[in-house]
Amino acid sequence: MSLQAELYARDLGLNRVEQKLENDEWLQMARREAVRISSSAGRVSVNELHDWAEASGLQPEAPSAFSAVFRGKEWVDTGMRVQARHKGSHAREVRYWTYKSTVY
Repeated sequence: MSLQAELYARDLGLNRVEQKLENDEWLQMARREAVRISSSAGRVSVNELHDWAEASGLQPEAPSAFSAVFRGKEWVDTGMRVQARHKGSHAREVRYWTYKSTVY
């Protein structure tokens, strides 16, 4: 599979997760938490969201929902990467994001 096809498949999957009603409430809570973390620490990754979900007992129905949290123009990739810590990550690198408020 080409890189372009893989990226398309990834985006398609994230779109599906974002559109599922059962993930809507979880996504809203996770985005609020991600904004809070980004505001206080200056950046946030899925590692911090996995820690929050585990501590609060709020797990999404789809594991890919964690990546869907950072979809949208208000999230900016910092260019920094960190090794993923959550189970099933296979030690891949994940991005750090920062929240750019859309309200001026």
